[in-house]
Amino acid sequence: MAGTAGSIEGMDLVKKVGADHVFNHREKGYLNNAVAAIGGHGFDVVLENLANVNLGADLTVLNQQARVAVSYINLYILLCYDMKQGLAAPF
Repeated sequence: MAGTAGSIEGMDLVKKVGADHVFNHREKGYLNNAVAAIGGHGFDVVLENLANVNLGADLTVLNQQARVAVSYINLYILLCYDMKQGLAAPF
C-alpha cells in the first residue's frame, strides 16, 4: 500500500497506519515515484479526499481494472486515529 501526505508529520502518520510506501504530495513527480514503488503497473484502488484538485492526475496512475473512491472527509484517518491511544490497531 502506498500513501501520501503533505508534511513530515502527515507522512509519519501514514506510515504508522500501515503504508508500505509514503510520498509527499507537494513534491513534483510523487505519483510517478509511487507507481514505480509498487512495480510500475498502476494502482488497484485510489482513495481520493480532494477529487476536485487531484482526480485528473489519479486517473493517469490507475491500472485497467482499478477503482477510485472519492470522499469529502478523510475517513481513513478518522477510522485509524484514537484520541486516547494515538493510533488504533491496524485493520
